[in-house]
Amino acid sequence: MNTISTPVIGICGGGNLAHAMAGWLGTRGLHVNILTRNPNQWGKSLSAIFPNGTTHHAPLGHISNHPETLKDCNLVLVAVPRFGIREVCHRIKPYLHREQGLVIVPGTPEVMEMAEDPSWTSTVSLMGIYKVPLICRTQEYGHSVSILGSRPLNRIWVAPGNNAEHWSAMLETLFDTPLTHLSSPWPFLLTNSNPLLHPSRCMSLFRHYREGTFYDKQFLFYEEWTEEASELYIQADRELLTLCSCCPGMEIGKDIIPVLDYYESRNAVELTKKIQSIPAFHGVKAPMTRRKQGWIPDFSSRYFTEDVPLGTKPICYLAEQLNIPVPTLQSFVEWNTSILNRFSPFRKK
Repeated sequence: MNTISTPVIGICGGGNLAHAMAGWLGTRGLHVNILTRNPNQWGKSLSAIFPNGTTHHAPLGHISNHPETLKDCNLVLVAVPRFGIREVCHRIKPYLHREQGLVIVPGTPEVMEMAEDPSWTSTVSLMGIYKVPLICRTQEYGHSVSILGSRPLNRIWVAPGNNAEHWSAMLETLFDTPLTHLSSPWPFLLTNSNPLLHPSRCMSLFRHYREGTFYDKQFLFYEEWTEEASELYIQADRELLTLCSCCPGMEIGKDIIPVLDYYESRNAVELTKKIQSIPAFHGVKAPMTRRKQGWIPDFSSRYFTEDVPLGTKPICYLAEQLNIPVPTLQSFVEWNTSILNRFSPFRKK
């Protein structure tokens, strides 16, 4: 296996983030192997379009649907949808070894489960990154990606018994992003990112949607962000912070940053303007699909199928166990469940 000074990186996944990380790391001269279900749809190099408009071509290493492609990697980055993490990690486990780092990007509650399993902690250096390091959109699958921005700061949790300083220094260098250390993996469950951010906007947009309703355009998710969405986001965040204060190892201000502090805002008005103005969010569309009569919500989007069922709902379950009221968060779950029961293309008929 190569030395850490010239690490070989393995990426599991084929979505936006996997493309962006491959492009970002490949343009920096790193050898990148990719584990994907669709290896034949990838080229030998990946075009990465950066925020300043420049395009760089990242050569790629082995691209395969077999986990053996990861065995010589120093660092393995798992960037798959939340519902696929367990399956992917189980599949690659026999090909990992103790000298490797395994990073779930972004960190999820599965990291907490794996950290309690000796078969994992004895196999690999396990860690999770709090938020996705890159904001991105795939342009052509397997061939080009737009990297819209990177995080100015991120956080990491490394399972006890591993060299946290070593791994965090490596990841800081790879993504040009300072990392602070989380006290525990609790923030991977109790996060005020997508499980709060996305339903705040989606519910404010589509709360009154009925079958037969059509919109005359596809809304911009962030640039047309509203004060109603901000109010929901702030209320949900306050409920989450109350819950966090009851969980050991969760330090508010360190392990979770209040929404208003994170976005340097004092109220819903300022938060709305801030979210609307973030350059990396520009051009991101609301989850919608076009029909002959106009636009309708796309209920197959992960905003509905993943962020709430796998993100918001577990938070509400923990709050229920601790007898902590979270009415706004619960309203996200109830509305999302109702809307999926009626309109999801995956519902049982």
